[in-house]
Amino acid sequence: MYIKQVTISGFKSYKNQTTLEEFDPGHNVIVGRNGSGKSNFFWAVRYVLGDAYQNMTKEERQQLLHEGAGNTTLNAFVEIVFDNSDGRFLGGKDEVTLRRTIGMKKDDYHLDKKSVTRAEVNNLLESAGFSKANPFYIVPQGRVQALTNAKDSERLRVLKDVAGTRTYEERREASLKIMAETDVKRKKIDELIEGIQERLAELEEEKEELREFQEKDKERRALEFTIYQREMDELAAQLSQLDEERVRKSQESETVQKGFSQRDKKINALDREIRELSHQLTLLESDKAEIEGDKDEAIRSKASAEMVVKDLEAAATGNEQKKAKLNGEVKDLDTKLASKQRELDRVLPQHQASVQEEQELQGRVGEIEVQRKALLEKQGRSQQFQTKDERDQWIKEEITKLKRASDEYSKQSKSLSSDISETKRQLGTIGEEIEESNVRMQGRKKRLVEIDQKLNELREDRNAKSEERKNLWREAEKAKANQSSNKLELDKAERDLFSMMDHNTRAGVKSIRAIAQRLRLSGVYGCLYELIEVQDKYRIAAEAIAGNSLFHVVVDSDATATRLLDEMKKNAQSGRVTFMPLSQLRAREHRELPAASDSIPMMKRIKFDPKFTRAVEQVFGKAIVVPGLDVGAKYAKDEKLTAVTLDGDRAERKGALTGGYVDMRRSRLESAHNAKAYRSEYEKSTKVAEESGQRAEIISQEIVQITNEINALDVERRSLTSSTDPLSRDVTTKTNLERKLNARLEEQEQSLHNVEANLKQLQTQVSEYQRWMTSAMTSKLTPEEQSKLDSLTKEKESVEKKLVDAQESRTKLEAKRNVLSIDLKSLKDRRALIVAQVDRLQAGVEVGGTTEVGDLRSRKQELARYTKEVEAATSKLAGVEKEIERLNGLLSQRKTALEQEQNEYQSEERNLEKVRNELKKFSGRRATLLTRKEEWMKKLRDLGVPPDDAIESYQNTPSSKLNKRLAAVRDVLKKYDHVNKKALEQYNNFTNQRDQLLDRKQELDKSAEAIEDLIKVLDQRKDAAIERSFKEVKQYFAEIFEKLEPKGRGELTIIAKGDDSQTQDMDEDDDEAPDKSLVDRYVGIGIRVSFNSKLDEALMNEQLSGGQKSLVALALIFAIQRSDPAPFYLFDEIDANLDPMYRTAVANMIKELCAEGKAQFITTTFRPEQLQVASKFYGVTFINKVSSIQAITKDDAVNFVEQEQPQ
Repeated sequence: MYIKQVTISGFKSYKNQTTLEEFDPGHNVIVGRNGSGKSNFFWAVRYVLGDAYQNMTKEERQQLLHEGAGNTTLNAFVEIVFDNSDGRFLGGKDEVTLRRTIGMKKDDYHLDKKSVTRAEVNNLLESAGFSKANPFYIVPQGRVQALTNAKDSERLRVLKDVAGTRTYEERREASLKIMAETDVKRKKIDELIEGIQERLAELEEEKEELREFQEKDKERRALEFTIYQREMDELAAQLSQLDEERVRKSQESETVQKGFSQRDKKINALDREIRELSHQLTLLESDKAEIEGDKDEAIRSKASAEMVVKDLEAAATGNEQKKAKLNGEVKDLDTKLASKQRELDRVLPQHQASVQEEQELQGRVGEIEVQRKALLEKQGRSQQFQTKDERDQWIKEEITKLKRASDEYSKQSKSLSSDISETKRQLGTIGEEIEESNVRMQGRKKRLVEIDQKLNELREDRNAKSEERKNLWREAEKAKANQSSNKLELDKAERDLFSMMDHNTRAGVKSIRAIAQRLRLSGVYGCLYELIEVQDKYRIAAEAIAGNSLFHVVVDSDATATRLLDEMKKNAQSGRVTFMPLSQLRAREHRELPAASDSIPMMKRIKFDPKFTRAVEQVFGKAIVVPGLDVGAKYAKDEKLTAVTLDGDRAERKGALTGGYVDMRRSRLESAHNAKAYRSEYEKSTKVAEESGQRAEIISQEIVQITNEINALDVERRSLTSSTDPLSRDVTTKTNLERKLNARLEEQEQSLHNVEANLKQLQTQVSEYQRWMTSAMTSKLTPEEQSKLDSLTKEKESVEKKLVDAQESRTKLEAKRNVLSIDLKSLKDRRALIVAQVDRLQAGVEVGGTTEVGDLRSRKQELARYTKEVEAATSKLAGVEKEIERLNGLLSQRKTALEQEQNEYQSEERNLEKVRNELKKFSGRRATLLTRKEEWMKKLRDLGVPPDDAIESYQNTPSSKLNKRLAAVRDVLKKYDHVNKKALEQYNNFTNQRDQLLDRKQELDKSAEAIEDLIKVLDQRKDAAIERSFKEVKQYFAEIFEKLEPKGRGELTIIAKGDDSQTQDMDEDDDEAPDKSLVDRYVGIGIRVSFNSKLDEALMNEQLSGGQKSLVALALIFAIQRSDPAPFYLFDEIDANLDPMYRTAVANMIKELCAEGKAQFITTTFRPEQLQVASKFYGVTFINKVSSIQAITKDDAVNFVEQEQPQ
């Protein structure tokens, strides 16, 4: 066994929890600066092992706690893990953990995390080889020095401790104390025996007179016993008769009580039914009021709708007539338009042909006129010019003028062509816009139809949802009324149930419900009564079995129960409850309960969720229902069960029978059943109210959404309707504009034709001038030219005549065309106006376009709906009134029945009270008889039982004679009043006391002899132990000293009283048994050593130097340890005062002991010698007044020690 690991927290300079790396089973060395906490580590180990710090005061405990900056340390602990692979510690574990915790008010030990006492720890350590007598397995600083400077007597005391003589001496002192107490008891016994002997002599004289008295007293007691027994028999007969009468009355009371309870149940049922009927009537009256309100509203709406429909029908009739008339006009106009259009279509080609002919003739006239004019100017101007050049010059000037005029006409032609193109473009645009407007008008008309259909659908949907919402509101109000009614019944049932609990349980159950709801704990299932359902027939039996266990709270685990308790502790008014954690309840061993016709397992009559089986079994698992206590007692005894009758009487497993009157009106399970039922109804009505309200709210939102859609469509409809007329007027305006543009185009084309004709004439005239200029100058025309002139003149006359005819024809056709166009325009305008009127009438708008007549079909649908609502409300109202009439009749019947039942109840209550009073009288009489019986019983008990022969002699004697004889005997006994009635008893008592004292004295004598023998044995064992220990230590000291100082030698000597030399070598007496006088003469242990030679005379310890003394002390410590070995050793700087050569020897000695595998060493040092032989190394640091320790390498340890060596 060895120390495997050490953990320190809060102890002295070790503030933080420090867990050392596992120690080596061999030699472990700890290094560190002075004051860093090395010694505190050793103090921590000593603190756990009990080597120090026993029976500490509060101040001493405070000194062990860490003191420094930061938070105050309130607790500290040191934990040691032992390797127990060798099994030194009992228990079979490979590791044993021992912890000691200290605080301001505590000092506790824990073994493997289990709390143990200090005595148990000491016993454990002693069983593992840690002897109280040998403290040298831990050598703190100063102990080597103390042993170095110890006196011979102190070394002898150490040797005695190692030998274990302290135990012997403690036992010897205890034995001597017992011896002293025994001598005192023996003296006291002698005194008591002497006094008893004197009293026995006095009582011997009183015995004879006492015998005479006893003979008469025996007769008296026989007489009294006989008389008393006869009185007892008579009282027993009276009691038996009284009990029979009482049983009869009890049965009668029970019968009345059952009837009374049944009556009470009927009254409660009738009362509940009346309340339910009243509640239903209230709801029906509310429904009736609502239905009447709905009916009135529907009637008003119907009347209003009827008026609107009449107005709409009247308006619709006028509109239809207007529409028919207008449609007729449209047909007439369409016929006329078609006729005019056909005529116009016939005239237009003729007009175009006439215009073309006129233009061609005008062109020809112009050409002829130009040619004629040229010839005439040539003829008329020939005399005007003197020379050809003068003529040519004039011609040139004329040509220039004509060309300028021609250019002007060309510009006009271009301008007119451009204007014509622009007019045609405008005509195209206007045509597209007119077409677009017509399309838009048709689209709007189509959209209006769609809107009307959609509005009808939305209004129907809105009306349906409004009706549904109204029904939901009515349903929610009805559910709220049921909720209120159920809440009242629930509160009443819970008040009845809570009244059957004590105050603390009631407060506890309420607190648990509130806490579970506030923290939303899913693991709180409720009280046991809430989790089970018992058949009505077995409720009394179940209550008798469960008792207050019905109010135990079932939870899923102990963690939930702990959390609830913590919350309850915060409030002093939280009461008290008992929890049943399902995780902690043990499942009962499956045991088949007796299956017989006269017993039923209670569990079979209880319904519950299977997950609560453990909780239900805990209460009802060993209970059966039996028909009577006689059967129940047998089952309870044979089967070790609890038997209960249907009336609640119990037979316990240990034989006890309990029972009595049970008030059936105060049934916990019935109240719990009612509370559960009303809670279920309350939660159901609450859910219905919430769901109906939520659904109504959703429908309200849908109605708002539908209304918004209707409003939006109305707005759109009004917008479309209001925008139709402007669009129509726009079409008319654009049509007029199109007509004007066509007229303008015609004018522009005519102007262009005229300009082109003039341009052509100018070009012809220029050609003639050019031809004239090329001809020779003459004063007359050539014959060809004259002929041509004549021909042109004739042609002109002919063409002009044709032109006149063409112009007349064109004028007529043009006039006819214009008339037809005007007629067509007028007809079209009229038709458009009439069509617009028809559209407005079709859209529900009067001709004025400002007042909405409404949709007759929609209004008729509304009227039909209101009519249905009135009919439905009338039918529903009739049904409700019929149901109200039925319920009123039923309520009247129930009230009459209740009144009758209450009268019967009062009668039965009086009868029951009468029977109870009679039972009370029976109880009073029985109590009186029992009191008398108890008095006679007391007299009999005080009298005792006289001899049978004395009793038998008076069995047939009349009671009167017995009383006379008793009086005579009592008179005789009066003369014996002075006699000591207890003389014989006292004589016998004193004789017994004397014999007991003599036996006790003999036992004390034997004990005294045994104690004297024990003291002798203890003295012998103590002397033998001292001598044995001295020989072992002496031998080991010589061996170890020689190893530490091979050149020298050392030995121990014992010093006795009266020795001239003051020393004696015990080897001289090895062959003789040590006697007591010799051991008592020992006064000390001396040491003689030689450091230079094995032959030189040895020196006494006082003659040595300091380093030599330390080496001798260490040799003595190693010798003691070898004599009484421990599993591990802790040395704190034992080599501090040694010379280097001796430090090396001590290190080698430790190495040798470790190599043998017998012990573990944990040492501290400032010297390098131990580091060379150690197995593991640890360094202690001290930072901010806090120590810490951790494993380091050998090189780090050596470097540290070398740095700490003085330079």
